[in-house]
Amino acid sequence: MQQLPVLPSWKAFFDKDLCAGCEKCARVCWTGAISMLIKEQ
Repeated sequence: MQQLPVLPSWKAFFDKDLCAGCEKCARVCWTGAISMLIKEQ
């Protein structure tokens, strides 16, 4: 599984332990591996 960079502009954090390696990374990952920290501006 390749390392995917998390762009600061996403304002998100990536939890590699929850990553399922589906290679369909989105703003909010269905596994919860990528979670938004800030939704409001």
